[in-house]
Amino acid sequence: MSCNREWIEPLRDCPGRRVVAKRLGADENHVYVYYACAGSTLPGILADGIRCRDSLPASVDLSSPDVQSRRSQVRLGRVEADGSERVRDTQIHSCVNLFWNPLNRTFEAFQRSALLRSVEASNPEHRTVCLLELDVEAILADDSVYWAATDGNAAARPHTSHDPRDLVSFPWRDIYSADGQEHHNARAAELILFVQGSGELFTGPVPCACITRVILPPGMRLTSEQEALLSEAHVSCQSADVYKTPSELLRAEAGFLKTLAELWPMDPSIVKRLVFAARALNEFELQHGGPTADRFLSPAAAHGPHGIGHAARVMFWSACVATYACGLLRTSRHTAAILVASLHDLSREGTGSESGHGARAAERFRPEIGRVMSEPELRLSCESAVRTHDVDDLDCSRTARDWLWEVLKDADAVDRGRFGAPGSEKGCRSEMLRLGHFGRQEKLSDAGEKFAWMAYWLSGITRYSQWGDRPCRRLLSDLVLGLRAGLQEDAFRGRFHDVAIMLVQELTPILNGQGG
Repeated sequence: MSCNREWIEPLRDCPGRRVVAKRLGADENHVYVYYACAGSTLPGILADGIRCRDSLPASVDLSSPDVQSRRSQVRLGRVEADGSERVRDTQIHSCVNLFWNPLNRTFEAFQRSALLRSVEASNPEHRTVCLLELDVEAILADDSVYWAATDGNAAARPHTSHDPRDLVSFPWRDIYSADGQEHHNARAAELILFVQGSGELFTGPVPCACITRVILPPGMRLTSEQEALLSEAHVSCQSADVYKTPSELLRAEAGFLKTLAELWPMDPSIVKRLVFAARALNEFELQHGGPTADRFLSPAAAHGPHGIGHAARVMFWSACVATYACGLLRTSRHTAAILVASLHDLSREGTGSESGHGARAAERFRPEIGRVMSEPELRLSCESAVRTHDVDDLDCSRTARDWLWEVLKDADAVDRGRFGAPGSEKGCRSEMLRLGHFGRQEKLSDAGEKFAWMAYWLSGITRYSQWGDRPCRRLLSDLVLGLRAGLQEDAFRGRFHDVAIMLVQELTPILNGQGG
């Protein structure tokens, strides 16, 4: 056996691997890797093999740009019979990435993205996520293949190696864990391939001959064209009960509807406020632009935890919270609330905790604030809110702590839902919210906690959004798509079904440019 494959032998007896193989209906005596693809791309794969992301002029991309941005250069290689090595450094988007264990969060995210994209494109073929099973030994036996294995998701900066002596010490029990969430990153470990060919820019396709099976959700059928291609390629097709149901994939939407229904008795105007915020956000982006990647100081900042998605959500929540302070008739004060939210994190230099970025943003965007806000008092308030949003409350002067400062602080705080549930160590602590305008209304004394939970669910809804050149519109669009998908799949019941219908009816005209 080639030394490129000899380290595979111990994996046959890994108990976890056999459990995963059994769940997938695989031959337990063979070691496989897996590739997830949209059903609409399956004919091209069966015809030409699995190609890398960069080699495709157009494709159905099921992963988010936030994840993709963290994938950079990787060192691949292979070991010759005499022990010498051949190595090459290449961009990871020029490679093909395969999972050792597809029962991971990334596969779940693929399924969710496919569901939403199928609704958006009105194409049911996008709805099917196929798992392609490939024989590892057949892949590594090819002398033209450079490769490396990782001990976690390639976007998470894992340990990567093609040295058999190193690979035997990988945490294979964790990688092949089938239940629980404690090893979720290890379960996303990958085999990264580059097939040497005439072109050096990106890998040649992984040949269809390495594909042993196509795995589908139970009850799902391929088209007659796809079945004919499988037969011609001598690839079998089977189903496996490893897919999430629509209700599981749309858990965030259901949570959003539940929290909204709980907040409704406290504030009968809450739907009007959400719709107002959506319209104001969309109009602001059309007139002044949104938090696109080019406005941040680096791609890492744009696609990090304080990047595009965070900015778009804070803009939405600022517009919504501002209705309590400024009413439901559009004024320059609402515009100010959205503006400061759009600017507040654009001058971050990194992705972690970072003091001083507010002051840098206030200085950098002073001319822009002046162009958007004509009123001198609001202009000064905008600069102050941006400058002090990252400063502890007690270190802010009384004059700085005005209504706009309060709105931005709280809108920024509730989006801590992207880190964890309200009340958790990393999530929003609703008791710390300022929300003075809520406190002045007796029925809204508990509204801060409900807002924190709505923000938590919205961060889940947009966690894998493809932001593009209209991030705010994408946020609203993905909210509507998730609700439409839930209605289509009958994932919402009772009053939640009715609330979903109402939101879709109210928000769809905004996305279509209708309504005033």
